[in-house]
Amino acid sequence: MLKHITEFTGTDDAALLRAGVKWLTENPGSTLVLEPRKYLIHDDFAHQLQYDVMHGKYGINPEPIMFHRDFPYSIGLNFSGAENVTLDGAGAEILTDGFMETVSVQFCKGVTLKNLTFDLERRAYSRGFIIGAGKDGEDSWSDIYFPEQELITAEMSSERCYVWQPSKQRFVNRWGRASDKELIAPGTLRFHRFDLSGYVGDELYVWHTYHYRPTMMVYQAEDTTIQDVTVHCNGGMAVVGHRSKNVLMKRLKVVPAPGEAMSTNGDATHFASCQGLIRFEDCVFEGQGDDATNVHTYYHTILTAADNICTVTIQSPTGTHSQKADHPDVGDTVQLSTGDDLAKIEEYTVLGVEDLGQWVFRLTLDKSLPELDYDKGDKYLADMTQQPALEFIGCKCRNHLARGVLIKTHDALVEGCLFDSNMSSAIHICAEGYWHEGTHSRNVTIRNNRIIRRNDLGFRGCAEAGGIAVEVDAEDPQKPIHSNITIESNIIVCPDTKRAIYVSNTDGLVIRNNILKSASGENILVEKCTNVFCENNI
Repeated sequence: MLKHITEFTGTDDAALLRAGVKWLTENPGSTLVLEPRKYLIHDDFAHQLQYDVMHGKYGINPEPIMFHRDFPYSIGLNFSGAENVTLDGAGAEILTDGFMETVSVQFCKGVTLKNLTFDLERRAYSRGFIIGAGKDGEDSWSDIYFPEQELITAEMSSERCYVWQPSKQRFVNRWGRASDKELIAPGTLRFHRFDLSGYVGDELYVWHTYHYRPTMMVYQAEDTTIQDVTVHCNGGMAVVGHRSKNVLMKRLKVVPAPGEAMSTNGDATHFASCQGLIRFEDCVFEGQGDDATNVHTYYHTILTAADNICTVTIQSPTGTHSQKADHPDVGDTVQLSTGDDLAKIEEYTVLGVEDLGQWVFRLTLDKSLPELDYDKGDKYLADMTQQPALEFIGCKCRNHLARGVLIKTHDALVEGCLFDSNMSSAIHICAEGYWHEGTHSRNVTIRNNRIIRRNDLGFRGCAEAGGIAVEVDAEDPQKPIHSNITIESNIIVCPDTKRAIYVSNTDGLVIRNNILKSASGENILVEKCTNVFCENNI
């Protein structure tokens, strides 16, 4: 069944679109086609939230308050329960008035979103011009003029600030939070203790949030397709997938709006505790504030353990990126490790799961846990079943502020991609104990990619590798925990980092037929690895 949006009525664009989406959720197998025009989704709470952030209600960094499981949020278009439906934007642009979760695909199967562009009416960052700088005594100050004067206040949150240099078309300097600001003229702020004297005439981008609700949330959904969709801006990430199965992104673009340099404030995409296949095909990522993608399961901290029963919770610094609970399911395989090296101690099958509330779960395992000091809080269970395959094919990542592809899963392929002027390593394979994101990776192939690193931000990349880094973020990682990593036929040019490739803690490593250039000429460093094959790299 197919309907056009003109067959529905609503008091405004939000009501009209919601009426159409409600029809989709009630009619499995249906398609809704929009008019190719701009739509504005207004929501009172979302509008007020953005206003409050810009007037300092949540402080200079609102993330600890806003990005929390108990903080309320608005949903623009709610597809909850939909099956085998398609929203065809036909070239439409959907703007949100304020901070919200624009599209929510929860408890769904076979949802397709295509031919759409998403943006904010008033973006989640502010773009200003550096018009002056000076020094009064011990105070270095910089004056910034913001042409879009709406919501520019001395109290506005400003957790991160980056200098954009139009002449280089790159971010060239990173500054932390601006905690002392003064409104000296309409649209003009003086940033105290902020020395930008070398960048007068350039632009300053000011983040107003870091993590918040994504443009598209995919939660406990199967077979989701995002095709020919563009996201220009969001106060969090563009796409978050959590506890979902099979997500295809075809020609997804997370890129700045014309004339801008920033897109999303956080990761472009982020997938946690998923299954099946996460596939990127011919996607473009540019100007986002963090990774292009991060695919992982979680390290659950063991709180108590007795015989074959334990209680676990998530203790990552910001919770989960959906701000919904994460847990193993009955029948899943979980792996025990410790924070000193994240290496496997033993594997178990989950026989029972009981929700104790507040993100704490009681697990019944198929055999007893060893006698360890669980009170230390550094004993983890990671769900090895909730680890999808990853394919990142023919994509472009450029000029964004972290890593390109962050891999913490099994059976991954990164092929035929371009990474240009990213802040950190283009491809990073890493079990990260600090973020409680893992686990080790196995059966990963990285081939036929081109990595060009032009970076003026002073970041040396992970392990000082501008191209590809494979490592373990733990207290004392001595053992190989990654396995079967192949890096072949890539071109990596990174004249501002010590090396092109760094690999540690891996059993079964192939590095061959790569063309490499780095600052020191030490193009490859391999440590704490076994069964290494390295040849024909120039």
